[in-house]
Amino acid sequence: MTIVRSHSRDLVISVSLFARKNGELTQILMNGEPLGTGPDALKTVASSARKLADGVKKMAGVGPDIRVAAPSWVRYSDLAKVVDACSGRVNSSVRRTSALRIELSTYRDTGLPLSNGDVAGRFIEKGDCVEDTWTGLLWQKDGSTSGKKNYQQAADYAASLKLNGLSGWRVPTIEELASVFPADDTPFANSGYTLEQCCAPPHEYNSYWTSELDGRKEDYAYVYHWYAKGGANNGYASRNFVRVRCVRDVGGEPGNVTSDASTVQPTAQSKVVARIHVETVRPKRPQDKPTLRPPTLRIRDPKARQLVDFVRSKMIGRTIVGRVVTGFDNDRMESVFERKTTFGRLLESQNGFGFDEVVEIREAIRSKSKAGGKPAPARQYDRRVILRHQYSVRRSTNEIVGYAREVSDNEGQLSTAAVVKRGVVKLSNGELIIRMSTVGYDDHVTAKGFGPGAVKEQSKYSVHGGLLQRSQANEFFSVTADTLDRKSNRRETELIVATEEK
Repeated sequence: MTIVRSHSRDLVISVSLFARKNGELTQILMNGEPLGTGPDALKTVASSARKLADGVKKMAGVGPDIRVAAPSWVRYSDLAKVVDACSGRVNSSVRRTSALRIELSTYRDTGLPLSNGDVAGRFIEKGDCVEDTWTGLLWQKDGSTSGKKNYQQAADYAASLKLNGLSGWRVPTIEELASVFPADDTPFANSGYTLEQCCAPPHEYNSYWTSELDGRKEDYAYVYHWYAKGGANNGYASRNFVRVRCVRDVGGEPGNVTSDASTVQPTAQSKVVARIHVETVRPKRPQDKPTLRPPTLRIRDPKARQLVDFVRSKMIGRTIVGRVVTGFDNDRMESVFERKTTFGRLLESQNGFGFDEVVEIREAIRSKSKAGGKPAPARQYDRRVILRHQYSVRRSTNEIVGYAREVSDNEGQLSTAAVVKRGVVKLSNGELIIRMSTVGYDDHVTAKGFGPGAVKEQSKYSVHGGLLQRSQANEFFSVTADTLDRKSNRRETELIVATEEK
């Protein structure tokens, strides 16, 4: 593996961990060389750390001496053993060295290839697919087959893809792409990797879509750059067109990521990177001795745990489509409403979780005809809305409550930007139920133009025949802007049923 510079000092030792999605550690690499996972591997790391410690005492600089990159799903017990080894010990009878600075980061923040791609036996060619035996993931072999697509087109392509007779493909996460970067050796094909920095001609500098949205900006999602040292960067989800290399689990339900309660997960606040800095120093007193325990960032509440598992296994990476025709404004107007919804970027912390809902809406609104007359021409409202759902456990009631914040890149008159809805979420009879209500008001269409309005909605998510389905009931209200009083006279309750496309 290429040694990279950190501040004013060379990063001398680079350690990468690989694990299956159930948390099982499968490989430890040191400077790109596979060591295995047993006691001998830890002894090798510890021996190298002690030798390094003897040398760095005389060196100037503030950068880390050892950098450990680990997937967010690795078991803490395995991670702790490796970090201990990087401190120069493999059991409690050997004291840690005080001279080394250790930096621990997830795959999202590595900034360099995690391993040499040609490690014998890691990748197995299976027809149009490549199995990664270190992570238990099955990859699309050819990196150019998809062509260039925007974010939504990439998700649609993955959902409809069949390779070797297998469906259930999805757009990979940042960490998953980082785990195989640069994938420029067989059995991978047409990855388009180039060693040069972007962006001097005549090279085409390739990138691949990730499934992750950047909630800090409207219409932004992450791509993974497939040149130089790689790494993720944000771009316009609707206007950028790059390739997608799809992935699925080798076995089990596609997209179902399971792990034990000790798995390390990024927090909901770490939208770009999740990094933990660990520095060991010689303790002055026994009680001052530091620990190397990174936080356990998985939700603890059993009821909330079931909700997170449902969202992860049944919703993330899936797209549902619904259409409804309804009358409103005392039946003087009619709306033809079509909506495509995709779910992604699930994150959790110790007492809460969040995920993104990306909605593409096409709505035609017209005045209804009088007897014997023709309907007026329709007004068309096309928009794309991103909702960030965030929920946590309330100790006072043991309910799981939160909100969905709407962000819209709509260029027309109708805007849902900066609208917030309160929500309560629960599981009942195998269905995930979310009840929400608008805080304040947003823009609703009336016969005279726009008026302040609000909505109460209840969404039920379930799986039928392997396909995700949502049944959503909406009740609309007109709102008095200065008092926020509601009056239910604008539209009868409507029911929208959306189903995942086969």
